[in-house]
Amino acid sequence: ISRSCARCEVTHAGRMLSRLPRVLPVLLPVLCLLSSVPAAASGLAPADPDLNPKGRAILAYFQQLQASPDLKLVSGQFAGWSGSSAKLEVLAKIERATGQWPAMIGLDYCGWDNGQAAIHTGPANELALAYWRDGGLVTISWHAPNPANPQGGGLNDKGVDLADLLQPGPTHDRWMQSLDRIAAGLQELQAAGVVVIWRPLHEMNGGGFWWGAKEPAGYIAVWRHMFNYFTHGKNLHNLIWAYGPNHGQKPVAHYYAGKPNINLTAIDTYTDHTDPAHIQPFPATAA
Repeated sequence: ISRSCARCEVTHAGRMLSRLPRVLPVLLPVLCLLSSVPAAASGLAPADPDLNPKGRAILAYFQQLQASPDLKLVSGQFAGWSGSSAKLEVLAKIERATGQWPAMIGLDYCGWDNGQAAIHTGPANELALAYWRDGGLVTISWHAPNPANPQGGGLNDKGVDLADLLQPGPTHDRWMQSLDRIAAGLQELQAAGVVVIWRPLHEMNGGGFWWGAKEPAGYIAVWRHMFNYFTHGKNLHNLIWAYGPNHGQKPVAHYYAGKPNINLTAIDTYTDHTDPAHIQPFPATAA
């Protein structure tokens, strides 16, 4: 099927999207039906009370997977960092090997400037919009630059006081500038009708990133501030908020910001083994 798509010269996505079939030919009609179900009929109430109908339908879809006698999982694949490395080739390899495209594309609003983390929303949005229009789901993460670092970058910096992000001062100012740029990217997708499974500040219970392995209260305050700023300050109502710890050194439950601020939970694991012994935090995350 020939399809027009967003301009993606850097990612070479145009060539592959021209032969991309409907990723989920059954899912979207189901979502259209589910979107007419009142929120009270679903046990999975959205964190955002004004989440748009498509977002509510996707939440209901995830919930019904648990009761399904057949389909339990939704496949997905990370397409790369925003910028020159974000492309569909890795998803195309899956299609060539299996005859099917992954149901979900994973993207990140982090690009790299001279090896340092930087905010780039445009290239990721091009792929997100194209994949959504062909019937796929979209999840976006954000490896955020450290706002306490005046030089930018600093993804793996240590010693950051998360309280400084929310108190008047230069760190707070840089943090708000970053949030505004991210919100602008998400607003672009909202205007195009794209629902985003939004997974910010992930792996917070490990020490890999500047926001990780901190006192839980500080992390939760930053999460809730972002949620309120995006939801009520920026009127973003196309986001399904996903909490994504890893199997790091601190308990996953300690950083959970509560159901009023989170819709989905997930876990990052760095292992080739999917048995409980190698993914020990999963039961706590799922609970």
